[in-house]
Amino acid sequence: MYKFLIIDDHELFSNGLKQIIEKYIPSEIVTIHDPLLSLSVNFNDFDMAFVDMDMPHMKGLELIKTVIDRGEKTRYLIISMHNKPSLIRKAKKLGVLGYMLKDDNVEDIIKATEAVLNDQVYMSPKIDQDNFNTDNSFTPISPREEQVLRYIAMGKTMKEIGDLLNISPDTAITHGKKIKQKLKIDSKAGLIKYAVENLLT
Repeated sequence: MYKFLIIDDHELFSNGLKQIIEKYIPSEIVTIHDPLLSLSVNFNDFDMAFVDMDMPHMKGLELIKTVIDRGEKTRYLIISMHNKPSLIRKAKKLGVLGYMLKDDNVEDIIKATEAVLNDQVYMSPKIDQDNFNTDNSFTPISPREEQVLRYIAMGKTMKEIGDLLNISPDTAITHGKKIKQKLKIDSKAGLIKYAVENLLT
């Protein structure tokens, strides 16, 4: 019997997914609706984690990276409403094996689950496969710059960002300038739009 973890802030969806998986695959399933609470469990105890991409408090990819940095290992299958190529490439870079959309049918969800359990890559038929299998996982800004951009999008001042990240305001300003240069975005509104589209907020 497999042991699965479902992390999704939408209780109705996660409960429905749980019922589907239990119907077709012998399993014990734990559902958690707050990504921060999921960090209290040991991911080594699970054969697979189903993770929503866009959640409050912590995004799906940020959660996965945090768990990986803790040295815990499991298989990941993302189930999301978003099919942006940049997010799919980031998921691949983190070692995510499966990427499905929330409007995929039951048959495809089960196929994806079985594939990931066998350490195979599987993605939604609605996603261009090149976006997942490509080796081009280049991210234009660094992880630190992503943190700065996230706080900019939240309306924080450079002094506040410096305090939050334990860096000087001047360093925060320098990061802000580099972000604009790398993304070729001149306005704060443009930065906020980029952050929202890439689920950094």
